Amino acid sequence: MYLRLLQHHRFPDEHGRLILYYFGDVINVKNKDLAARLIKEKKAVDLETEAKGLPNGMGVLVRHEAIIPPWLRALDVQIATGDIGLPFAYTLLWDGRVMPRQEMLVTTFEMLARTGWEVAVPLYSYHRLATAVGTEGDRANTKALIHDLRVPVYRTELIFVERNERTEKLMETWKAETDRGGEERLAFSRAAYMVKPYLLPLPCMWIVKR
Repeated sequence: MYLRLLQHHRFPDEHGRLILYYFGDVINVKNKDLAARLIKEKKAVDLETEAKGLPNGMGVLVRHEAIIPPWLRALDVQIATGDIGLPFAYTLLWDGRVMPRQEMLVTTFEMLARTGWEVAVPLYSYHRLATAVGTEGDRANTKALIHDLRVPVYRTELIFVERNERTEKLMETWKAETDRGGEERLAFSRAAYMVKPYLLPLPCMWIVKR
């Protein structure tokens, strides 16, 4: 049974050594009695039960080659691979080269489903702005459109999107800008400026530091 921990706990590895896991970690607990006790003591939640909070039609689009982690499969959501697009009513565009903070997935999709936000994406940095991203030529192209590069950019490796006419246009525009070459994050900034979706900036912590 896959559990998401609500507090730190030690579990034995295959050699019997106790390994410390932390809040938000997802772990496969094969001992059903132990799993039931952790849930009863509110030290963990069943990932399958928690996934019921996900909106209908939610799926994950994995961009770039990646091994699908077991905890993601345990959520029992649709999974596709491919380039920029919105194959599901609610799509997580995930670059498999980064690790999302697992405990935030359900919460973020709940926000999209219950509020007016259409897109949610983590900030790239609290300090580095568009002035420090991409090549000189790429920044010049971006500035010509948005006029000022003293603006934040986003981690396009992890984007939560509710599909509608505007967000489909955002994806089309972003792909067109990306196909021109240059920095993907700046391409997304240009696309967002042109399409103007209701975009919710998420904290940097939505992506786990490695």
